[in-house]
Amino acid sequence: MEVKDHIILFLDVMGYKSHIKSFGSDIDKQNQYLANIHTLMEDLSGFITYRNKMIDKNFDTDNCLELTRFQWITFSDNIMFFAPYKDDVDAGNLMYNLLYGLSEFFMQYEWNDIFLRGGLTKGKLYFDNDLHFVFGSGLVKAYELEGEAFAPRIKLDDSLNPSPIMVGIEKDNDGDWYFDYLNLFYSRFYLGKNKKQQKYFLQCLQSHKNNIVRAIKEYGDIKELVQKYQWLKKYHNDFCYRFKFDNYMIG
Repeated sequence: MEVKDHIILFLDVMGYKSHIKSFGSDIDKQNQYLANIHTLMEDLSGFITYRNKMIDKNFDTDNCLELTRFQWITFSDNIMFFAPYKDDVDAGNLMYNLLYGLSEFFMQYEWNDIFLRGGLTKGKLYFDNDLHFVFGSGLVKAYELEGEAFAPRIKLDDSLNPSPIMVGIEKDNDGDWYFDYLNLFYSRFYLGKNKKQQKYFLQCLQSHKNNIVRAIKEYGDIKELVQKYQWLKKYHNDFCYRFKFDNYMIG
């Protein structure tokens, strides 16, 4: 029994406490929110697990990335993905493939007014599958990064050596590195693709816009959430402005 080097992603439902408080004694709203979060956790864990299996299956033994090393655990409004790595190259492969999968999920999922924030790092971790027991300084660091993320974004630890050279990694105005899933999804599903794929990308971008607009309309008066939703609106609009998708900007 010992801690080992892992890539660790800790995700949390943004504004969980504020949403629960806003429902008061309305059991129907609480149950609907419960159903939405439960579905999200089930779909996200299932999507990443299935995607990793399919990628490993399509590689020969010598070149297999062994993405099925990734495990996950959920508790309350949190979900954590983690995988042991052998060296820095292996850690980078695991990290970027996880981000690729997340970009696909984030852009294709119907969020039902639920958004995630998180922290991605590498560090020491121990996991007992039978007890669903997780332990280690890597967990603490990922949790701290998630708390520092503030807005619905995934903050990247400096230990991962993030660089803007890599598509899908950006530095925010506050100096924090974060996961730019819009740009990554754009580069993989629109740039240089056929009209059918480009049409699909634009449908996903419209859905992304609709999800943000609906959430701001529904919960924009909760002071704890206003700035967070405004960050998401700005993130969406900055992307649309940069790549000239003016018709998809949020007014």
